[in-house]
Amino acid sequence: MLRWLLRNAGTLAMAILLALLVWGSAVNAADPTQEQTYANGIAIEYAGMADDLILLGSPPASATVSVRAPRSILDQLTADEIHVSADLTGLDSGRHQLELAAVIDRQPARALSIEPSTVILTIERVSTRDVPVQVRTVGSPAIGYRLVTQSVAPTQVAVAGPASAVDQVAQVLAEVNVTDQRQDIDQDVRLIPVDSTGQSLEGLRLEPDTVRVTATIERLGGYRDVAVTLVIQGEVEPGYALARLTISPPVVTVYSADASAVAVLPGFVETEPLDLTGSRSSFERRLALDLPEGITPVGAQTVLVQVEISTIESSLTLTLPVEFQGLGSGLAATPSPDSVSVILTGPVSALSNLQPGDVRVYLDLRDLRIGTHQVTPQVVVLPAGVITQTILPEAIQVTLSRAATPTPTP
Repeated sequence: MLRWLLRNAGTLAMAILLALLVWGSAVNAADPTQEQTYANGIAIEYAGMADDLILLGSPPASATVSVRAPRSILDQLTADEIHVSADLTGLDSGRHQLELAAVIDRQPARALSIEPSTVILTIERVSTRDVPVQVRTVGSPAIGYRLVTQSVAPTQVAVAGPASAVDQVAQVLAEVNVTDQRQDIDQDVRLIPVDSTGQSLEGLRLEPDTVRVTATIERLGGYRDVAVTLVIQGEVEPGYALARLTISPPVVTVYSADASAVAVLPGFVETEPLDLTGSRSSFERRLALDLPEGITPVGAQTVLVQVEISTIESSLTLTLPVEFQGLGSGLAATPSPDSVSVILTGPVSALSNLQPGDVRVYLDLRDLRIGTHQVTPQVVVLPAGVITQTILPEAIQVTLSRAATPTPTP
């Protein structure tokens, strides 16, 4: 038997090889091997980099992978089962070219090609240093005001990132817009790292990334903000009603070389008379301001008055005293003027039956501190169907001061 096996070993080997070929051909016919390209992009993982290093720029984020496998495997294979990586283990700062490697979870699938097959990376060490914070203001305060002082907290922050970028940081800016500002500023501001030319730098981390900026804005001598009060003469044509009056701007800044002359002004200034006699349609008109000699408006010398007239049932103009809401404890309020004109519209019966107390005007003084403020009056109308169309003036100057302490009686 052994002799027979030895004599026929070649024939047996050939038979086995032929059997394997036939089997492989049958298997391939039933489940042929095919190629498929995953072109939607397989995410590239950059692994093994030391904690004190960082990648610069924007290295490729994905790759296209061609896979070869039996059709039954490809039918089930998903992009999530293909992993492309670049091994950065042991690399130091500098420029490196690395080959990409692909690992496929399903077997016997294998990667035929990766595009790109290599990546060029620039690695740099992470650097950190403290940089002072500078406040940069944009714009200018309102006319008649100036920026006096400004401060920032904290005064310096830690800047971290690639050493080359950190070395370019000349300062860290806290940018504050003071355009037309009349009140003091107290706000959180996001920081911007810039180089010596003032250009912002990307890819840096700031700790903290915001600071608190405070700025004091004060009024210049000889300037003052006053509300505009419209002087009206006459009535519109019967059957028509004055629906709305708009003054632009509602508050103007006036100036005098004699600061005391401005100081004694009331909190409002009147316009020249607006005659409504016989008016039937809406119109607009520019009116001059009635100011004492030596006091002039800053900027435009007139205000624009827009008059809206409609055919509503009726209208009524009331002059009402202002009331206060939300006045802080221990404070006293002085309004100027202390009354407003309120134009109401509604059914004739409702307007004719208005009683004292049905319509009230109040100023919301919540959260206001000692000083002078321009406050918009609010109207409460109790009768149903009555609507407030216009309030004149649109702003009331209110001066808040400490209330006088009563003297004890023996």
